[in-house]
Amino acid sequence: KDIDGISGLMIVYMIICSYSKLYSYREFLCGSNATTFLFMPWFFFKSGMFFFHKSNNQMFLEGKKLLYPYVKYSLYGIIVWSVILFFYGETSWVKYILSPFYQILKEGAVMGNLPLWFLASLFVAKLMYNAICSQKYYLTLLFLCIIAAYILDVINCNYILWFGNILSGLFFLGMGHLLKDVQYKKIVFI
Repeated sequence: KDIDGISGLMIVYMIICSYSKLYSYREFLCGSNATTFLFMPWFFFKSGMFFFHKSNNQMFLEGKKLLYPYVKYSLYGIIVWSVILFFYGETSWVKYILSPFYQILKEGAVMGNLPLWFLASLFVAKLMYNAICSQKYYLTLLFLCIIAAYILDVINCNYILWFGNILSGLFFLGMGHLLKDVQYKKIVFI
């Protein structure tokens, strides 16, 4: 019950932070502009609680659950964004054809459906964690990931935004996997 309560609060906080971005209240309500540092770690952590090491083929098959909706709703987003561009009188074919690919590379999602970055980041974080979780020094790698994500945020690296999301997501996914049994021992870890 405690885990579900925390999940509910984090979902509400995520919605508030997402909408506050539209109305310039983001700094006040949600802190810095780093997406995963403030409200998304919980979702990576919870994913880690249900993580089991698998073969690469199994991971890619499981990845269809994340990638299929990502591709499907990205296409819908491209259509929505194209309609918006059309109504604003945009005539450059570059905006219609090349911009979505640029947006995916830079932000992990297309302008017409930006929240999809999470699906791509979660998929890559799961693949990476599956590859490193059996390594001898994987805890060190996890801590290096969160440090690198923090440094990218501090230096305001805006070239590839979802790289920091993947690094911090990898850390929290790993912590969820490592600490998944804590909830049954009635020890609080937040």
